[in-house]
Amino acid sequence: MRSLSFSIAIALAALPLAAAERVDINTADQPTLEGLPGVGPVRAKFIVAMRERNGGFRCVEELRAVPRLTDKQFEKIRDLVKVTGSLARTDCAALEEQRRSSRTPGIMNPERK
Repeated sequence: MRSLSFSIAIALAALPLAAAERVDINTADQPTLEGLPGVGPVRAKFIVAMRERNGGFRCVEELRAVPRLTDKQFEKIRDLVKVTGSLARTDCAALEEQRRSSRTPGIMNPERK
């Protein structure tokens, strides 16, 4: 019983560390992105390509616009990734609502027809 309590204490102590080690989608390379659940080489290439084409992500929710990344896959990685840098924004809900109500196909590529 004592070793079980010790194991639980160790696991709980590691939780903040695991949360702090989220992957920054604005700086991660392809192999790092492939380490995320449900993200293989093809999806990782799409994430990197979208980041390079658009100058970076402003918030995690913009991953929803990545081709071949389903809503289910997005939900799996949402809490494992972060966005830092000068583009990072805190009003992601507003961006998501703008994307949904916009006539353009997405906020990540507004010139696309």
